[in-house]
Amino acid sequence: MSKKKQFQDNSTTRWNIRLDKDPAIGRQVTDMSPPGYITRDRVTTERPLTQKQTQEILTKKAWVLARSPLNSIFMVGLMMWMTPNTLNIFSISIAMFALWNPIKAILSTNQAFASFGSRTFDLLGQKLLYVLINLVALSLGVWKLSKFGLIPTTPADFISWYGVKQPVEYTGGGEVFIG
Repeated sequence: MSKKKQFQDNSTTRWNIRLDKDPAIGRQVTDMSPPGYITRDRVTTERPLTQKQTQEILTKKAWVLARSPLNSIFMVGLMMWMTPNTLNIFSISIAMFALWNPIKAILSTNQAFASFGSRTFDLLGQKLLYVLINLVALSLGVWKLSKFGLIPTTPADFISWYGVKQPVEYTGGGEVFIG
């Protein structure tokens, strides 16, 4: 009971934390920022970027944008692998997704790189990589259509182009008739 009385009389208990006083400095804190927040003046001492540094940064960002379709290739490949090779609405919609998105990305290549504007550096390499990766993604969709049997890839698919063979001989009732 005496301990309870002692804590009630004491102004600072062991569970009481005073945020308005900084124990390290020993004075009143006027700025009540959250713990760990350090206020700094907004005056920067950094120099502005040179044109060469700006160009290097934009070139790196362009390469990142050019490699961005790689992220979707693995997702689409996994979806293609998981779907059956039978024609149903689910597998057809995933195959159309795998075909449409790369085509749309290839057709909008210039819009994808439009944020770089008319800069002094050439974006041809980045655009070619972007289109190449989208063509690989498109080939996944074509592969799935081939697995569905919708793309003619076997000789049996072209059977209608061959003429009907005329039989050399006819048989009937055990007798051979040469025609």
